[in-house]
Amino acid sequence: MAHFDSILITYHNKDRILFQIYAEFFRLMGIYITEDILYDQKIQAVDIHWNEMYFSFHYKIRNTSKMNGIGSEAEVKEQLTVLKEELKAHIHTDAFFECYDDICNIFCENQLFRASAILQYYKSGSEKTLTAGEQFEHAADSLTQLLNKKNRYLENRYARYASLYCKQKANSARYICKQRVIYYVDKLASQGLALCKEFDGFSNAWVLLGLICEKSKDFLPETINAYQRAVQMTGYQPYASSIYYLLGKCYEFVDDTISIRAAKEYENAYKCMKKYRNIYKMAISYNYKNEWEEAVHYFYECLQFLKWKDTFLDPIEQEYYFKVNTHLSYYYLRQENFCDAIKYAKRALELYQKLKDGIETENPETAFYRSFFGKDAGQYIHLALKKMNEQQTNQYLSVAYLELQMQEEAVKNLAVLES
Repeated sequence: MAHFDSILITYHNKDRILFQIYAEFFRLMGIYITEDILYDQKIQAVDIHWNEMYFSFHYKIRNTSKMNGIGSEAEVKEQLTVLKEELKAHIHTDAFFECYDDICNIFCENQLFRASAILQYYKSGSEKTLTAGEQFEHAADSLTQLLNKKNRYLENRYARYASLYCKQKANSARYICKQRVIYYVDKLASQGLALCKEFDGFSNAWVLLGLICEKSKDFLPETINAYQRAVQMTGYQPYASSIYYLLGKCYEFVDDTISIRAAKEYENAYKCMKKYRNIYKMAISYNYKNEWEEAVHYFYECLQFLKWKDTFLDPIEQEYYFKVNTHLSYYYLRQENFCDAIKYAKRALELYQKLKDGIETENPETAFYRSFFGKDAGQYIHLALKKMNEQQTNQYLSVAYLELQMQEEAVKNLAVLES
């Protein structure tokens, strides 16, 4: 095998933290990740049979570390060392293992597993976002020093990718916080294009180039071109789903709506891999066309995917759960089915309230935050709550109560809105 390009990771949802550590490390080195979750419920989840020919390797997590959360730097390093030994039995790519230990050290020292998650989960300006960006900036400095010290790494695509990836992430944090990026986009784009040209067939480098360029409106054509080049190389493989999704977002931005071409890319993402955000975009695409029955079909499918994860949902999954239930409440208001409008509004608000309660008292809905963020969990729960439009959902609920002449409930709910 010439290169280690992609990996399918199978794991139980209870081992999600360990999966997250592995996944973020692989992403740092330019390797595509596809997750296959083994659900613990009695309900049979989606029957997915991945064709292992799509992937460089299929890795099954067997968590023997008893990690209930992200541990210390030493514990994370130990897990990645164990992973390396297991990979060596199956992956025969010298370039990957040549830089593994050095990149592992930088990954752990800068706690990039946590920084990556913060930038993934919180797309709004906050101190936490800026701190995560600074961690990537420090990692980028360390990688630059490493490339200068070990010249052979200049010919190593994994090391080169990691350096550029950290710079892009540092820029992303500042962009989210509406601050000037630390690395000039044009210079970073030049480095990204050089990486694409020097390592033929490295499709993930084209994705990275797109992520670099999308930080500037002036580079929008280059962004779209980079993503298009990537999907031309990957085709309809499962891990290409995220690239089609990114293309859809580009077209949605250009057309200022979910246009025909944006909807087509979201459909491509859905066909590659049915994950909740792809399903949600399918629903929204039909929603924009006022084809509500189709939209509702996909909203239900999205909810089903999130339910299979039980209550161990991350902040983005909870945001989607809230949004989907709110959309369904609105739909049933339009249909004058006020009982179902109330049902779905209350489901969304129930999650919201449980998150609020979980700031002070542990509950299943905040388990992910406590596992991932430890003593800082409350601060991250606050950030998650800001992304949920409680006011709008309460308005739908009040209207439904009034239409059913449930004046007492409507008054109580309006009091909540006014408080």
